[in-house]
Amino acid sequence: MNLKQYTVERDGFCGLFSPIEENRNAAVIVLEDGHPDSYHVKTAMKWLNRSGVSSMGVGPEKYMKGVHNWPLENVENAVRFLRSQGYDRVGVIGSSFGSNMALSAAARIPEITLTIALTPNDWVYWGIWNDKLDGTSERPAEGESAFTWRGKSLPYVPAPYKHPDYWNMFKKEGKQRGMSLAALDLHNLAEEKHPVTEDERIPVEKINGQLILAGAKDDVAWNTCRAISRMKKRLEESENSCNLEVLIYDHCGHFIFPESLMKLLLPKFLVDLILPRFFSDTKGYLKECRRSRIDLDEHIQAMIKEWSNHKKRH
Repeated sequence: MNLKQYTVERDGFCGLFSPIEENRNAAVIVLEDGHPDSYHVKTAMKWLNRSGVSSMGVGPEKYMKGVHNWPLENVENAVRFLRSQGYDRVGVIGSSFGSNMALSAAARIPEITLTIALTPNDWVYWGIWNDKLDGTSERPAEGESAFTWRGKSLPYVPAPYKHPDYWNMFKKEGKQRGMSLAALDLHNLAEEKHPVTEDERIPVEKINGQLILAGAKDDVAWNTCRAISRMKKRLEESENSCNLEVLIYDHCGHFIFPESLMKLLLPKFLVDLILPRFFSDTKGYLKECRRSRIDLDEHIQAMIKEWSNHKKRH
C-alpha cells in the first residue's frame, strides 16, 4: 500500500490514506482507539482495498495515549477531505471500542452513508487512558468522556471504578474467566451503578444509509447482543433513513472479524491458538467461530459492493 499520512495540526485529523485507482467513488474509514499506524488498522485498510474501495485509518495522536475527550470532528474533517477528493461515498468501520467511535461519528456526520459496527455497545464510553500508569494497560480518564463534539464532551456512562481499582477488577475478572480480555462483569456493573440516560445513548436513528451491527452471544468483553437489541428497537420505534442489518452469532467471541480480514491478520493455525487464549469461551467452537466469520464476511462484502457501486453524484 502507498500510504499517505495526515496530522491534526496540518489537516484536521490524524490518519493514513490508501487510495486505489479501481474505485475513486467510495472510501471507508477504519476507526480504532489507537494511532492509525497500528498493524490492525493498516491490515484492515489493505483488506478494504482488496474489497474494492479506497481506505483510510483515523484515530487519536500518539501523545493522547488513549481516547479521552477526542474530538469527533477528526472524523468529520477526514470525511470532508475524502469528499473534496471526489469520493461520493464515505463509510466507517470499527470493532470493539472502534465501533463506539464509528457509531458516535456516523450519528453526527450525515455524509457517512455506510457504518459497520462489530461488537458494538449502545452508549458513549468513558474516556480511557492507555499510558501504563502503575503498570496498567487501561484506566479511566477521570471526568472525561471518550468524545467531544463542537467543543463539548458527549454525555457518557462513567466507569464503575476509579484507578487503580478499575484495572485490578479487570484483571480479577480475566483470571476468573480464564481469559485476558474479559470485562463483561465490569460493563454490567457500570450500567447497574449508573442507569444509562437517554443523553448517554448513541442516537443511532440519526445514522444515514447502510448500517451493520454484528456481535456474538459468547462475547465476554461486554454484552454486545443486548446493546444491538436495544439499538434495533430504537431504530424500529423512530423515523430514520437507516437501512439496518443485524448479524448475531452463537459463537465468535469478541474478535468478530470477517474471515478474509482474519486471514490477513493471522495465519489460520495462529487464529486457532490465539482465539481460545484470549477468549476461553470459544474453546471447542473453532469451526463454529470460523463459520460465523465466513458468514459475516459474505454479508459485509455484499453490502460494500452494493454501496460502493452507487452512481456518482453529478
